Amino acid sequence: MSEQNPKSTESGRSADSPEAPTQPPCPNCDAPGTGGFCSRCGQNIRHARLDIRSIVGPFLDDVFDLNLPILRTAKDMTTRPGAVCLDYVAGRRKRYTGPLKYCFLCAALFAGIIVLFDINFVQVRMQQMTNFVPTEIQPADDTQAGQIAATIPELVETIQNNIHIITMLISPVTALGLMLAYRKSGYNFAEHYVFVLFTLGHLFAAKSLLALLGVYAYGAASLATLPLELAFVTWAAIAFYRASVFVTAIKIILVEVLTRIAVGIFVMGSVVIILLARYLF
Repeated sequence: MSEQNPKSTESGRSADSPEAPTQPPCPNCDAPGTGGFCSRCGQNIRHARLDIRSIVGPFLDDVFDLNLPILRTAKDMTTRPGAVCLDYVAGRRKRYTGPLKYCFLCAALFAGIIVLFDINFVQVRMQQMTNFVPTEIQPADDTQAGQIAATIPELVETIQNNIHIITMLISPVTALGLMLAYRKSGYNFAEHYVFVLFTLGHLFAAKSLLALLGVYAYGAASLATLPLELAFVTWAAIAFYRASVFVTAIKIILVEVLTRIAVGIFVMGSVVIILLARYLF
């Protein structure tokens, strides 16, 4: 039996052989450097110093490969909205932007377009709005009538510019309506809410695109797109709730009516409270 070479190390490597080059630790988390990417945080550690390629390359890869979660979410919500909601509820969430974040970002885009292009999404007849004023605050003279007439357009403009916020505030009511309509689906409230947030966010994104194209600019056009909105939500609900087209369409319409009633109550209640606060107290 041959004796072990005294110059060899425990790993069998000769003591005279040159040491393998050591890689510097990850600059992001200080983990030992191994390979091109950090084994702990995943950062690319092949290029320690920035150059144009390291700045532009990852961005182009994310955009054209749809690796950004927001782009992946938008793409899949356009082509398979029900499957996106199912994947998220089932735990396959890494590839997607979270539903609340997606809805918030799309609503912010919608609001930005309204302000930037001064688009009027709400056409309201001021006489009809005045008729909703309670008798307790009906103007006692022409001066008060003028004040109320000047206040209502301000309120309408405020509602118009914040309709996305109002819709998001009312979204739990929509989720509750779906929970009642699909009480045998096995989903809890949070899972119904995931469906609401994803579909609502994507509708905000679609409305933003239509606004930029000049299609979704006035109240009449808003009503014209309502069937398309209902068709989209129904399409998503068919896959998410695994129900028939007819039953799903009926339930989605009923939930939409419930939601619009809730929005109407919220808006008119806000108007009445503000008018009461200004002219009664």
